[in-house]
Amino acid sequence: MTAGLALAGTKFGISIFKYIGGELRDPITGRVITGYEKPLTMNNPFQEFVIENLEDGVTFFNAYHFEVAEKIFKKCYQKISDPRIKLASEMAHAFGCWDTFQYEQAVETYSKITKLVKEMANFEILSETFKNTLTSMKKSLNKLSYSFGRRLNPNYDRELSALDIVCNAERRIETGRYDDALIRGYRAIEIIIEAKIEKENKIKIWDPLWESDFIRLYPEKVRILSEKFKDKLPKRPYLEDVLTLLEVLESPFLKILSDKKFDIDNLRTRRNKLRLIHGIGCATKSDAEGCLKTSKDFMANWLQLTPEQLEEQLKKLRFPKLSPEHLIL
Repeated sequence: MTAGLALAGTKFGISIFKYIGGELRDPITGRVITGYEKPLTMNNPFQEFVIENLEDGVTFFNAYHFEVAEKIFKKCYQKISDPRIKLASEMAHAFGCWDTFQYEQAVETYSKITKLVKEMANFEILSETFKNTLTSMKKSLNKLSYSFGRRLNPNYDRELSALDIVCNAERRIETGRYDDALIRGYRAIEIIIEAKIEKENKIKIWDPLWESDFIRLYPEKVRILSEKFKDKLPKRPYLEDVLTLLEVLESPFLKILSDKKFDIDNLRTRRNKLRLIHGIGCATKSDAEGCLKTSKDFMANWLQLTPEQLEEQLKKLRFPKLSPEHLIL
């Protein structure tokens, strides 16, 4: 009967039991003698089964299977109302959105994470390092969403967005999705180029109306640009077009892009051969890792950072791992 009660309690979220015991018992029946009862409080012994499920959730979370992890954590929370489990569930949802570039939804969920961390602060059940990591990542996340509903995000950082895609590519390599990693690695280069030109020259080359920016800002160079493009400006400038644009702007970044053009061209060729783009091939682990190296090398040069400085920037965008010692158990 006691075992059945414990199982039922686990099913309905009861984790604490009140048990009536006592040292003085009837020698025949074993019951506590009236007047000598002593109430005892104990944890549900079947909580151990939930802990096993939590460990599975942690494994899925750390392997970036966030949707599965979230389902496991939600079921566990229904059985044991521990705020740490609730936090894990919200983290799985937030990072799942983040991983699929649904930044606005991730920001919304992250506000729940922040609230939970504050509520748990008094109980000292989260390490300072872990709390600091979550806080730091919130600052980065708030700069990744281009807009919130119909309102543009004034803190949107296109350079940071490119770095985030590099981290996204790293996760794809970890999970063996090499085509996706290669595609992301090349896209990160495109975005970082666009971001730098927008920042330095105020021209949004990712916008089909980028020509109007150029005309407004550099009227004295309009004729030169028109001649370079033979009176037919591209709506979406590609690498060769960007080189021409930087030449007309007399940009100091022209040399950096020119020096890396061969590597970027090779990367684009490998990307175009993928079945998901224009070809019939698939990427290997070596292809994906080589692509990521090209992306990081270019970004370090383009952003005028050392490899070590770039790595520090990327660290701020890498997803944390869950571990029993500071979160779940």
